Parts: sequence; C-alpha cells; structure tokens
Amino acid sequence: MLVSLEWLNDYVSVSDLDTDTVSDTLTKLGHEVEGVEELAAIDDLVIVGNVLEVQRHPNASRLVLCRVEANGTTHQVVCGAPNVKAGMRVALALPEAVIAGQKLAIANIRGEESHGMLCSGLELGISKEHEGILSLDTGFEIGSKINTHLCTQDRVLDVSITPNRGDCLSYFGLARELAAKLDRPLKQLRIDNLVAPPAADSVQVEIAEDSGCSRFCFIRACIKDNPSSPLWMQRRLMVSGVRPMNTVVDITNYVMLESGQPSHAYDSEQISGDMLKVRRADKACGFVALDGKEREIQATDILICDAVRIVGLAGIIGGENSEISINTKDILIEVANFSPICVRKTAKRLGLNTEAAHRFERCVDIGNTARVAARIRDLLVASLPALQSISVDVKDIYPQQVPARRVAVRVSRARRILGIPSLTAKTCMMHLKQLEFDLLDQTEDRMLFGIPSYRADVEREIDLIEEIGRLVGLDKIPYELPVTRMSVGLEDSFSAFLTKVKLRLSVCGMRETISFVFNSAEDYRRLGIDANHSLHPHLRLQNPINAQMRVLQTTLLPNLLQCVDRNRRRQIHGVRLFEVGRSYFSPNHVPKQKFFQSTAEHGIHMNQSDEKRPRERNIAAGIIDSPFRFGNWRAKAIEPDVYVGKRQLLFLLAALGFTEKDLCIEAIDKTALPFMHPYASLVVSDGVRCLGYVGELHPRALAQFKLSGHIIYFELMLDSIYQALEHKRRRVRSHVSKFPAVQRDLAFVLAKDITYRQVETALQNFPAKENMSNYRLFDIFTGTELGEDKKSIAISFSFQADDRTLTDDEVEGEVSQLLSYMRQHLDAHVRDG
Repeated sequence: MLVSLEWLNDYVSVSDLDTDTVSDTLTKLGHEVEGVEELAAIDDLVIVGNVLEVQRHPNASRLVLCRVEANGTTHQVVCGAPNVKAGMRVALALPEAVIAGQKLAIANIRGEESHGMLCSGLELGISKEHEGILSLDTGFEIGSKINTHLCTQDRVLDVSITPNRGDCLSYFGLARELAAKLDRPLKQLRIDNLVAPPAADSVQVEIAEDSGCSRFCFIRACIKDNPSSPLWMQRRLMVSGVRPMNTVVDITNYVMLESGQPSHAYDSEQISGDMLKVRRADKACGFVALDGKEREIQATDILICDAVRIVGLAGIIGGENSEISINTKDILIEVANFSPICVRKTAKRLGLNTEAAHRFERCVDIGNTARVAARIRDLLVASLPALQSISVDVKDIYPQQVPARRVAVRVSRARRILGIPSLTAKTCMMHLKQLEFDLLDQTEDRMLFGIPSYRADVEREIDLIEEIGRLVGLDKIPYELPVTRMSVGLEDSFSAFLTKVKLRLSVCGMRETISFVFNSAEDYRRLGIDANHSLHPHLRLQNPINAQMRVLQTTLLPNLLQCVDRNRRRQIHGVRLFEVGRSYFSPNHVPKQKFFQSTAEHGIHMNQSDEKRPRERNIAAGIIDSPFRFGNWRAKAIEPDVYVGKRQLLFLLAALGFTEKDLCIEAIDKTALPFMHPYASLVVSDGVRCLGYVGELHPRALAQFKLSGHIIYFELMLDSIYQALEHKRRRVRSHVSKFPAVQRDLAFVLAKDITYRQVETALQNFPAKENMSNYRLFDIFTGTELGEDKKSIAISFSFQADDRTLTDDEVEGEVSQLLSYMRQHLDAHVRDG
C-alpha cells in the first residue's frame, strides 16, 4: 500500500518526524516499509496566471498565441492545448522554471516568442491529465505561487500489510497504529452532516438471508454534471496509486483509501425498477464487468441486481451496464459489508484482484459502514456545488447486529509468553487502551477487554498478548536461549539412501534442481499421456497458487524439460540435470500398464493405513541435453544417445550396490511410455521389480515443448530400488571363498536377432550350473565372414568352489555341458579362431 505522509498527517501528526522514524515505527509494529519515494515541490517560478486573450498562431494551424496576466505583467505564451480560452486561470511556468527536470527558456516557436509555458496536471505531477492545460479555481489569486495552493512536496511509503490486518489497509488504520505507538492523539474521521436538498425518490433494497451481506447503506443524489474532482484530491489519489476519473468515482476511492471501506457508485438511470437486490446467483450465467470482459457467474457468487439484471459482483467489481460517466445525472452509492470467504472465493476463481476485493476478503469493519456513507455524502455536498438533491440521511439496513466480542488476558501469562518479568498490569492496560480496546473488568491478574469491530484478527488471549508485545516493542524483549533437552534418534535408513542417490548423481556430473510438485494438465497432454495411462494425474488442487499449475505430478519430466528450455533460451546447451522428488497418485490408483504394476512404495507416511491418503512414490530423474561431452570440456562434443543414458544409470546402480548379474535390461514396451523413443529406450529391473527406465525422448514430445535435438531422460523408482537392495542384503553370502577362480572366455556365434537378454536368461537357467559363479559380456562382433544374419557374443566366465581349488577336468566338464546347452537352446556355436 502506498502511503502519503502529507495525507497521513490529517489523522496523526507526523510532519515533525523524519521519514526514517516513521518507517522504523511502522516496521516495528509489523507493517514493513519496503520503499520510500521523495516527491519534490513545484518550482516557485510556476505561478497562477489569467488568460486575457487567445489568438491563432500566424504560422501554425494547431498553435495559439495567449496573452497571460501575472504579477502585473502580460506574458505572450505559445500553446497547443485545445482547451485554453480567455478568462481561464492557469499554471504559468516562467522562464528559468524547472518543469519535469528541464529548465525553461524564452523560445522562438514558428517565428513567435514564447515567454514561458502553460502547464498540464501531468507536468506538475498533480493529476494524470495531459490532453489539455490545467484549469485552476477562479479563487486562486493571480500571480501567487502554485505551491501556496497545492501542496506537492511529499514523502510516499510503500507499506506491506499482512493478510490478517485488513484494518490497516487505510490511512486511518495506519494512523491509529502510529498514534498508539508514538503516544500521540488520533484525529477522528470528519463527519460534518452537511445539509443539502433531500432526494425526491428513494430506492428499495432487498437482502436475501443467505446472501452473505451483513449490512447495506446507500446514498441517492441528483447532479447537474460530474466534472473532475478537486486537484488536491486527484493528487492524493495519484500518489496512492489510484487513477483519478471524475468527482463521484474519485470520492468513493478517496474514502476507501481513507477508511478502508470500499463503496461503489451506480448510474441510477440504468437501475431498473428503482430496486437493488443482494442475493446469491441461482444459476451459471455471463456478466460483463467494468473492465469490459465477460465472466462466468456461479451459484456461490454474491450478486447486486436490479429488478431485471445483474449490475455488480458484490465486494469485487461493478457492471458495465451501470457505470458512472461524466454524463451521469442520477447516482446511487452503495456502502456495504460482505462475507470475506465468499468474496475471496469469487475473486480467486475469476482472477479479479480489485482494491475492493483485496479489502473485503481481509474483513472490513462492519461498525463503520454508516459513518463511511455519511463521509461520502459530506464530500459530495462539498465537492459538487451544482448538487441538485441528495439523501439527507444515510439509508442503513442492518438486519442482525454483530455482537461485541470480549477477550480476557492474564498479566502473568503475558509475562511468561513475552519473556518480560517486569511487565505490569498498568502497562498492559495502557497499551491496549491506546489501541482503543475497552476495559470492561479487572482483577489483580486478569483484565477483560471489549474488542473493537475493526479488529477481526483478535479472537483469543494470545492475540492480546501479541498487541501488548507490539506496543512494548518486540525489539525490547530480552534475548535468551531456551533450555532444551534433545535425544539423539537413529537416522532413517531411507533418508540416508536418498542422500546417497543425490551424491552419486552429482558425482556423475549432474546438477540438482528443485521444482514445485504442481504441473499443468496441458503438460501431460503434450507428453501423450491420456486419461487411460497410468501416469495420468488424478489429484487436483482446489486452491492452486497458479490457476494453470493445478495437478500433482506423477513424473518429473515436465519440470526438467522446462529447465532445459530455460537454459537453452539463455544460450546454455548441454546441461545435465537431476531431481529427487515424489510422484502422487490417487488412493484407488491401479496402474493400467503392466510396466508400472511392479513399482513399490516405501512406507514412510505417518498414516500409511489411511486409505484416503494420496499414494506417494519416491523417484529420481535425470535429463541430458545435447551436445554431450565425456570427461572434461576438452572432450569432443557428441549427440547423446540411449547408451550415454544407460552408462549413467548403470554407474549409479553399481554405486548403490547392484552388479550386472542383479540387473535385467530389456527394450521398452512401445506403448508403455508414449514420450520415450520406442526404438531407443530401455527398462531396468531386478527380475521382480521395475527399477526404472532410460532412453531418448520422442521427437514428437519434444516438439510439443518447442524443443529439438537429442535429449536423454531417465527415471528411477527409488522405493523399488531400496527394497531390492534390502532383499539383496539379506541373501548375500556370509563369506568369500578363499580358493581361486578359473576364467574361461567363450565366443558364441548365433542369430543376429537374438538379444543379450535372451542369452543371459539361458545362462541363468543352465541346469548343470555347479561351479559357474559369474559371467560378463565383453565383446559383440559382426562381419561378412560370419554371415549377414549372424553375430558373435564374447563372454568371460568365472568358475569357483567354496571348499577346494577346481581342476581343469572339472572346469572343462562344466564348460562342455554349457556348450551343449547353448547349442540346444539358442543354436549357439563356439566361434573358431
């Protein structure tokens, strides 16, 4: 909130304080000042002038020559403003005056001398008007300095108001806080009850019981015209971040900033049936707001209607069909109080963060509604001399008064909570009275206070203790470390496992990213994941931070693709990134693809037995962009392929404790993952559980994210890996043989379409396996001498016994049986030479 100290001074004296003192005081009260802007005064050489004559410029059709009287002298000024006319009071900037950072001089414009400049409101910094020159009040003395009539020197603070302090979203609210802290008198909002002709006709107002409207006041007035508001009001609105419009609208905005109570003005001629109804929407329909955009209304929204149509969204924005304009003659001003919850839900859903909604959703003082309406009425009477009629009395509809709240506070507990043993009951009572809390009853240790209606945030004893602490000064609370006793517990083995995974991925040359767990449903559509896929996100947030980021992730791929895209946009290519996170599934999630059915879940949740809890899986994912370099920056850059990703994956799994013998690597099912390349992707398992997958991303999926080239992606199911390691740890041999192993290298010639996975399966099922302890692939060869449909696979075998050293005859016997077995099952023959 932007706060003018010149305006703030109307309610509490701060003119004698420097900016730092006011800023520090507000910050100590919990209202952080995020910035300060110093506004300079208008130059003394800008004075009030009277236009005596306006003539056409002899050499320019769009310029005029003005004779302007000031200080007993007549000045010739060349002007291009369309609204200049004889008899007009203007702001005349004389030569040597500094306007908008530039010093004026006598200028020759198309052959005519100009001794100064006639200024617009924008050039003087007092309004947004720049189409014509500023028209001053005829009461301004000719030749007097503009500074004597318009105070422009000011200091503007940018104050951050916390969501629980809706009462401080106003000048008077902040003045109340400063007055209490500085122990200075608070000047109340001025209500003069100015007398004006009564309005001839009234308006009928109906409030439905379930409408969410607690109080409704209105004012009816007839006017001859709706000119620009007074310059002092325009300036105050501008420095507070509000654009001036016209007198009626500016007054409603001015009072909102002053009191914190929003209001809205309607064109009564557009209100059918002289009737306003406050009710809930009974069906979905369209509504065109003041910004010209049509929005969908739902049954939970509070509406302001006339006899036939919707004219406003209560507490948020008015309708285009009843907008105030400069031609409006009959006005109706609504000052009401609406349910914060209803306003918040509607504003959030429609994305309408208006000044009114911002205040209503933080609670507006229901006890101040009628006083604010009276304040608006007085400003209308004072600002519109041509006012024909206005309601003398504010019409106040208050069906059920909100009962006053009472909260008790114990001095002993305040001492204990704040850590100030010397705190007295007198000090507590003084500070709470300074904040306008009414003392109703008192004992030696306990005080009962009546809570003002504007303090909706004060509900319990601890809230009053916080108020005492703010006034005493939270910086004055003695600093003392609390005495604690900590018992050291055992570290969760799964947490240590996650840390190890991150460390090993970092050793692989990858950098960790941390992303939100929210995705857009559109991301999954772009990946080719439809509603029938196991990775389709079913968990949706009811109140998302971003309307687009509504679903909980089931894979880390969208976030990592966005990271690659952001890096590429900054000319950073070849990144290697990883993330360890969780995927989220609905409680009744049943994987549709067999690929995901063996994925485990680690039991780390507090309520694992709760069937309504979302199911969470721990996953680690990595992405490798092109170009890729092995080793260091001097290595040759290549396009990464599936083997690059496989190498990274196997390095990680080996570091975690897996051997090649433990792993089963197969080509991926073409329908399992539509975003992976069907012919350049692999799935890794331990024969029981799916441990993860790796491969090249499908060009079609990359194109959906506006990416191209070769990008490798892998994703590991950490829960399954952890369980596999636990199982492996339980079945590991308790000792290592002390007898040496015997090595045999065999090269098999077999059909070209037989995969190594088939060979590995055959070796695992070899029935005569007695001493064969390990085997390892070390070469694959194809050539014309083998034949076009043949290939050679070379495998190194290890034979070892636990109780003796094997003889050559024993090894050769087992090798002979192995060769016969391979020939019988895979038609594999030992390669000659």
